[in-house]
Amino acid sequence: MAGEFAPNVGLESGKQIGLSYDQVTSTEVAIGDVQNYLMVADFMHPNKRLLKNANRNNLLLITGMLTAKSIHIEIETEKKIDAAAKTEFSKLFNGKFESGHASENKLVMSANDIGLFPIAAKVHRIDFDGGQFVNTTLLSDRRNLL
Repeated sequence: MAGEFAPNVGLESGKQIGLSYDQVTSTEVAIGDVQNYLMVADFMHPNKRLLKNANRNNLLLITGMLTAKSIHIEIETEKKIDAAAKTEFSKLFNGKFESGHASENKLVMSANDIGLFPIAAKVHRIDFDGGQFVNTTLLSDRRNLL
């Protein structure tokens, strides 16, 4: 699924959104192996744009991914959900999700075997200084992004 998540349906206020998933697969690369590689790598003739971004600590490395094949989403709002909302969500997910109304204020969507759907990622920022690798930092939440 590509694109932005911006449904045009007028769900202005809500109570809660629930997400559950099943058939989970986890993939991870050992960060120690990546760090060892970067320590001994030759950066004598690197791509200048890449090195510029590396020295500014703008490089992120995805070292792990949690994916699921089965997803169940529940959206509960304070106002009645109309048929236009159901149609808009169906378009947004290319018809891969089965949707239905659990009540006038609750929309339920589920999909089984949609392929590998990303749930979470494990990401490290690569720290360079003067063209030399220094370390990596695990990005766990928004406090570590700056």
